[in-house]
Amino acid sequence: MQSPLLMKSPLLVRSPPLPHPSQPVQMQLEGVYIQPSMDVPTVAPYYMTSFTSTPSSIDTIQASANFPPEDTCLLHTHVSYSKQPIPELVKNDHGNWTLTLNVPIPEDMVHPTLTSFSYTIKYSTANHHWASAVQSHILLAVRGSEAIPEGISADSGESGITVAQRTFGDTATMRLSSVLGIKESDAQGQWNHFMDSQQIPFNVRIVESSRLYLQLQVSEYPTAVMLRALSVDVSATWLDDQEGRRLIQELNEAEMRADDAEAQAAAEEVARKVAEAQQAADEQAKETAEANQRAAETQSAADERARKIAEDEAKKASSERQAADANAERHRVAKESAETTAKNCRLAREDADRNYQIKCQERAAADRKAETEKHAREDAERRLAAKAPKAVDQAKLKKVLDNLPADRRCSAGYAWVKEAGGYRCEAGGHYITWEELHSA
Repeated sequence: MQSPLLMKSPLLVRSPPLPHPSQPVQMQLEGVYIQPSMDVPTVAPYYMTSFTSTPSSIDTIQASANFPPEDTCLLHTHVSYSKQPIPELVKNDHGNWTLTLNVPIPEDMVHPTLTSFSYTIKYSTANHHWASAVQSHILLAVRGSEAIPEGISADSGESGITVAQRTFGDTATMRLSSVLGIKESDAQGQWNHFMDSQQIPFNVRIVESSRLYLQLQVSEYPTAVMLRALSVDVSATWLDDQEGRRLIQELNEAEMRADDAEAQAAAEEVARKVAEAQQAADEQAKETAEANQRAAETQSAADERARKIAEDEAKKASSERQAADANAERHRVAKESAETTAKNCRLAREDADRNYQIKCQERAAADRKAETEKHAREDAERRLAAKAPKAVDQAKLKKVLDNLPADRRCSAGYAWVKEAGGYRCEAGGHYITWEELHSA
């Protein structure tokens, strides 16, 4: 470990001269100035917007230009960190903080072996008047260990300098190396630099699913106007296990040959089963075809018998139908004859009934007419007795009636009644004028 390096850093941000500590705090566009707790010179703070931007001349804390080393036999992995300021520590309220970097482990190597681990830590502070304890740890976390959060982590509940070794809750995290350094500070208002550069040889075989970390622990008393800048470069060198790769390759080839043989045997078994299944299917199809043929022949014979039976039944049914039709025709003719006879009898009875009714009506009418004529004669005789014409008139009436046509004579024998114009029979249907009577 090298001793702390005290030099002027090109990381300083230019700003106007600071006011005297006795003057009140001022706010300007170039930055924020806070009155320090001690009457000492201070360094102008960096711009609050320059977290990730650095001047082009920052050659003292940038990564090494020689990384990675040119070695065709080895594999190198790299990780770096560079911040001015450190964003998580801008408020200067953390005295104990940790930076954790995850160093990549080659994934395409067979049992990679860590042969070398190199890192360079450059930590600079300003406006800080006490020493800082800087501890670096190389940690190896194997499978099943707890993952360590990467980046800056701070403990706001602790402050002050401590050099106690950090412990881990799980036994699967191992500490491969630890280096302790003390960074000095002065009160001259300058940047103070700490640099730790290590190259540690290893011979550690890495198992699968492991993780490699570089962890930087800093313990210090921060001031209200403290400025920080940090740059870390890490390089790891790895060696491939050629014998293990050869064995794994042979194992893979043997497994592939075994898999190929198993696949070939499985394919042959499948082909054999397919052939057997095809043969069984062909035999089954042949048996099915023969059974179908026999069934077809049996069905054909049954169909022929059924056809003959159907023809015989059809002929029988036709004969029965013809006989039934003839019988039905005879019944129809007999029925029509009976219906005609019944109709004629009915018509004859109806005619006889009508004739009888007509005769009855005629006899009733004749009886009524005779009765009426009888009553009329009786009435005429009674009136004639009252109005009997003279004997001379009766003799003339008889003479005139003998000369008149038959239709003007009263065949019913009604009496003649004298009127103003002559004589009229009492029935009112015949009339004789006075002229006809005087001309007789």
